[in-house]
Amino acid sequence: MPHAIIRGKNGRRHEVDFGAAPIRVEIYASEETVEIFVEADFEMLAEERRRFAIINIPATFLAKLRAKRHDASQRKIANALAFRRQMVRAGSNRRRCLRADSER
Repeated sequence: MPHAIIRGKNGRRHEVDFGAAPIRVEIYASEETVEIFVEADFEMLAEERRRFAIINIPATFLAKLRAKRHDASQRKIANALAFRRQMVRAGSNRRRCLRADSER
């Protein structure tokens, strides 16, 4: 169920529960910020009565997050390849051992 929860500086929690209503998500980006706008009840209610949530994030923050995620995915790929090489080596060593045993 779509919802948004925020906690203000004063410590109070505010929640927007969109329920089962259809939602609309719009994303706007500029060089400085990325804005994510989520709105419910857009088909039924006037604009001033609709439930909505807006979040603005500095674009530099998202760029750093993307770079970190890219690095993590590259590490996962490298680890998977290293594991595969180990398994291939282990398999060829095992075959050599089995051949040596059968020749005796």
